Amino acid sequence: MPTCRYERGAYRCDWESDEAGDGFCILHSKNPGKDKDAFEQALNTHRERYGDIFIGFVFPPSTSFSRATFINHADFTNAAFTGCASFGSVSFSADADFSGAFFNGAADFRNALFNENADFAEASFTEDVDFTNASFSGLTSFAAASFFGDADFSGAFLSGNADFVGASFNGDASSIGTLFSGDASFVGTSFSENADFADVSFSEDADFSSASFSGDADFRNASFSEDASFIGATFSGHADFTNASFNGDATFIGASFTQNVAFRYVKFLGRSLFISEK
Repeated sequence: MPTCRYERGAYRCDWESDEAGDGFCILHSKNPGKDKDAFEQALNTHRERYGDIFIGFVFPPSTSFSRATFINHADFTNAAFTGCASFGSVSFSADADFSGAFFNGAADFRNALFNENADFAEASFTEDVDFTNASFSGLTSFAAASFFGDADFSGAFLSGNADFVGASFNGDASSIGTLFSGDASFVGTSFSENADFADVSFSEDADFSSASFSGDADFRNASFSEDASFIGATFSGHADFTNASFNGDATFIGASFTQNVAFRYVKFLGRSLFISEK
């Protein structure tokens, strides 16, 4: 029987193709009717042979890795989850790569522990995704990721640099009480609905240059310990910075506010530049 025809870069699958007639093995086949038990058996065998390499795998609906521990590099590059995916309380001891992954159902990463780098660049989430209380210890990237449902990062802890450059949030985005200990970049990020950054703490630079907020933007009680840039950002809804504190430079040059913006009781301890457009 011929081997699976899936390949990506240096990776080439050596499993036998299944009986679906598409030339892929059961792990890579997009056949919605493939046997889930057979998939699980093949998955377990694959992990015993090759470790946690899931490049391009097509997971059946209701995939769960809850409370699993990944000791070595977990590679989900370009993997597809055809239904709900649960990674609640999972622990990644090494790098976790979900770049280009496709989640076609709700994705649950509550209380997940990422001990090294976490890469979700260009990942696509078609429904709600939950990262509440997740912990990211290394570099974290959601660059150019697409969120079509609500995205919740409330209570998450990101100790390394966080990259959300060019990400698009099409549902509500919530980061209430999130702690960013490294640089946080939201350059060019688009928020189509409400964006909630209330009580967020930015320990290093926070860059929202050219970000677009189509719904309400809530930065009440947010703390910016270093420089904060909103250069060229657009606020189409109500923007609220009540009780926010800026300990470094706060730059709003070229920012656009369509509706009212609240800066009540804001503390500016560094320079504040407000050459904005109305």
